[in-house]
Amino acid sequence: MKIIKPLHLSVITRSYRWQQQHHLGVSLMALMNMDALPRLLTEQAMWQCMPETLQSPDGVLDLGLPKQHPEFLASGFAFPAGGPAPQCDAAIQVGEKRKVLRVFGHRDWQQDQLTAPQPFSSMPLDWQHAMGGEHDEENPFGQPLPHVESPDRLLTHPDQRPLPASFNALPFTATRRFSRLGNTFDEQWLQNEYPGFARDTDWRVFNQAETDQWWTTCDALPAGAHWRIENMHPNKPVLQGVLPPWQGRCFISRLQHDGDLFEEISLRATTVHFFPHLEQLLLIWHGSTVIQEDDAADVTTLLAALEHCQHPKTAAHYQSLMEKRSDPEQSVLLAMRHSDLLPAGSVREDDDGPEALSPMQENLASWQRLQRERLREDLASNGMDVNKLAPVEQKPRPVAMDEIHDYLEREEQQAQQQLQQMIARYEAEEARFGEASPAHPTSAITQYRQQQQQLAEDLPDPKQHAQVQQALYDNYRFTAPELDSPTRLTPEQSQQVRQAVMARDGDCRKMDLTGADLSGLDLRHYDFSHALLEAVDFSHCQLEGSLFSHAMLARAEFHHSQATDCAFDNANLALAQCYYTDFSGSVFSEVDCRDLLLEQCIFDRALLHDLTISSATLAHCRFHGAQLESCTFLEITLQSLDFSHATLRKVSFIECHLLALLFTQAQLRGVGWITCQAPEIDFQHAQLNDCVFAAGTQLPRARFNGARMTQCNLRGCLLQQSQFRLAHLVNSDLSEADCSQADMRQLQANDCQFIRTRFQQARLTDSNLTGAFMSKTQLQGCDLSGCNLFRTDIAQSWVDKETRFDDAWTSGMKSVPSRDKARG
Repeated sequence: MKIIKPLHLSVITRSYRWQQQHHLGVSLMALMNMDALPRLLTEQAMWQCMPETLQSPDGVLDLGLPKQHPEFLASGFAFPAGGPAPQCDAAIQVGEKRKVLRVFGHRDWQQDQLTAPQPFSSMPLDWQHAMGGEHDEENPFGQPLPHVESPDRLLTHPDQRPLPASFNALPFTATRRFSRLGNTFDEQWLQNEYPGFARDTDWRVFNQAETDQWWTTCDALPAGAHWRIENMHPNKPVLQGVLPPWQGRCFISRLQHDGDLFEEISLRATTVHFFPHLEQLLLIWHGSTVIQEDDAADVTTLLAALEHCQHPKTAAHYQSLMEKRSDPEQSVLLAMRHSDLLPAGSVREDDDGPEALSPMQENLASWQRLQRERLREDLASNGMDVNKLAPVEQKPRPVAMDEIHDYLEREEQQAQQQLQQMIARYEAEEARFGEASPAHPTSAITQYRQQQQQLAEDLPDPKQHAQVQQALYDNYRFTAPELDSPTRLTPEQSQQVRQAVMARDGDCRKMDLTGADLSGLDLRHYDFSHALLEAVDFSHCQLEGSLFSHAMLARAEFHHSQATDCAFDNANLALAQCYYTDFSGSVFSEVDCRDLLLEQCIFDRALLHDLTISSATLAHCRFHGAQLESCTFLEITLQSLDFSHATLRKVSFIECHLLALLFTQAQLRGVGWITCQAPEIDFQHAQLNDCVFAAGTQLPRARFNGARMTQCNLRGCLLQQSQFRLAHLVNSDLSEADCSQADMRQLQANDCQFIRTRFQQARLTDSNLTGAFMSKTQLQGCDLSGCNLFRTDIAQSWVDKETRFDDAWTSGMKSVPSRDKARG
């Protein structure tokens, strides 16, 4: 469920079952100060202060369930007016409802008589200081001689056990609250209500306050009610104000058979929770609606807002906001805008301002100001125009969070206009100079050679020369694929180069062989490290054991070559073309693979590390026994690649089209397939550990026969007609996957997750599904004959007359609750 809300509101959602229907409960919470014009605080500020402020034994601010009656609560302290005193009354009044607590300092029993209370300056009004004790069912957190009592039930004798008194939320386990929960958990409940509340539940159990803090004759807090708090602030004996005229709104988008349904959840203002010592109060609105799924899976989006009661907005307004804020391109920036979802004036603009500078930032700012002042003094002493040469720094006005979206839109429009102007000026200059403009080198190697010559003339210092030389080389390696291809050497030139290469006795390090034809040569164990080999033809060469570390091999050609046990670490193979070449046992580490073409090549036992392969072509290649680690295949098509017996670690396939890939008997750990199309991919007898198939990856007709999959995630994958015969799944998750017509006979999947998985017409005959979670699965036409379903959860699943359980072990199988017929 996506939740859309302003930063100053908090939302709690909770699904529950009641009276044979599923419901979604919603709590909308707003923390504000007690000013005459209340200002909202951020949700972050609210949750940061709650753990220390709430004073609730069970630590629950709200249950997310509708309350039967509106109520008020308070967490805080008693502060005697005028300084320390032996006792005082703390009082809260909201509208016509008033409650008083009498607070005492420390006292003792002496001969069944209370001693005079000692003066105190503050006293927590929590349950720990109320009547109770370790064995007290009403308040095990309290004490036998309380500091806080009700004026109507004052303690006068040690044998008295009056009810504890507080403004705070009652612990859920308190007898006078817990007894309302209901206890009719019979067979009818098991078949129709499980795991919901008992039908004799008194809904007042979800009211947190004492009954004398309820409004039993109205559904919501009295609108605009005046409130008054006495002796609960350290400096202000009286706090008072009016409940703001605000109304919570809530809308959801819910999946239906015929599309999404946009509907409103009506909210009631049910709770005001005071924090007097902080001069803050919390308003809570509650609501609920009937839903289709017990976990609210049919609710895709929830939008929460707050508005002025006198200025309600239309449902169409909120529907439009939901659509805009669900748009990935707009949602991030619109999340900063609160004016569409909050009443006008409810948020201070300075709340959105930048945070205070750290001490280091303050010191740097002070130093900058000092340097600027010194500069202005020096300029003035020399008779110069200070305001022109060193004007006073004018800080731009910070952009308010509510204005960020519009501000960035304006900035983007201006940037686009400036870009168009720059393009127009460039085109005008090109047209003006035309062919008269000086010719530029068309290839990167030409530029590099010119730079080398200039470098030798300008930098005689060897140390500086080496540094610049490396920078030029790195720049050449990076830019070469983006520029024109160098001119191929003529046959005569290539012949001279071939003779020079053969005369080097295998040492061709740093040689410039750009554009040469070296095809057919025996270059075994040659060292081409750091060599310039752009557009070199190595076709039909024998290259076994050769070194190409850091070599420039862009646009090189390897056709029908033997390049086994070579080292290509840190080489540049951008735009290289390789057909029918054997790279078995070679090392490819941190290689530039831009637009690389590999077809009908062999990479058996090769090591591929730290590669990013995008905009490349790989087809009909073999990787038997290869090792791939920390590699990424990004937005490319891979066709007929055979990774049988290979080892893959931390490899990612992102938005790839994978055609007929084989991973039979491969070892895969930490491999991810993200938004991939991989029909008929083959993992038979492979070992997959911690692998992920995510974001709509489609694996129709995939083969996992005999595979062992440990802690793998295939949630939501399309696995139609896939094969899992004799596969072994350990702690894996196929929830919401489409396994219709899959062959899963003799599958081992103990304790695995199959929640909402589609198994229509699937075959799971003789499978072991002990302890598997298969709730809400679609089992129409599924064959579960001979399955071990001990402790398997198939509650709320769809079955039909074609679903088969012949000879299945169903002892201990959980089948309740069944799917409601009304939901289908």
